[in-house]
Amino acid sequence: MVKRWGENGPTFKKKNHYCLTTILLFWIVFEFWNFSKSRTYENEVNWIINGSLAFFGARMIQLVCQVNPMFQELVNYLKSKSSKTDVIENESSEENK
Repeated sequence: MVKRWGENGPTFKKKNHYCLTTILLFWIVFEFWNFSKSRTYENEVNWIINGSLAFFGARMIQLVCQVNPMFQELVNYLKSKSSKTDVIENESSEENK
């Protein structure tokens, strides 16, 4: 069963608020670093910016997978295959005892 936004979790409005607040905070950090003359924390700021981009990239992929029915079917198929594999492994390990 696919959980949709609003079912047992934050609503779309709350998630949108969280994402926009996070983007704003990272943007403020970047602009502060960009306009400061000191490059003391250049590696740390680059790490924060790259981490935030990776996070939001993963969230975008998650959103596409939740909305697109083709990806939902793929996830269900992979889950069914993994559960069959687990059952086969459990049966073979019981036989070896």
